[in-house]
Amino acid sequence: MDEKKFGGLLGLAVRAGQTKLGAGPALDTLRADRAGLILLDEDASENAGKRFRDACRFHQVPLCVLPAGMIGRCTGRGNAMAAALLKGGMAETLLGLCRSDIMINE
Repeated sequence: MDEKKFGGLLGLAVRAGQTKLGAGPALDTLRADRAGLILLDEDASENAGKRFRDACRFHQVPLCVLPAGMIGRCTGRGNAMAAALLKGGMAETLLGLCRSDIMINE
């Protein structure tokens, strides 16, 4: 995965209002059936990881685990461990970039 390109597109998605940052808002978006892609930091707690994996599997939404701190660096929120991208073109584009060894299948 090209981290620079992915990071630029993720930052663009945040500025465009296509991203919900943080574990709570991300889960709420996922449960409301509005999420097209969930991003999770690899340093997220084991409990958070299990919660997101189970919810993504249930709602059939792809989950992409990113390198430590990448979500925070790309979005300008250093402590963000999770993000939900709203359904649409931006989520599809980022999902295409995510399709590598860091992808966790629904």
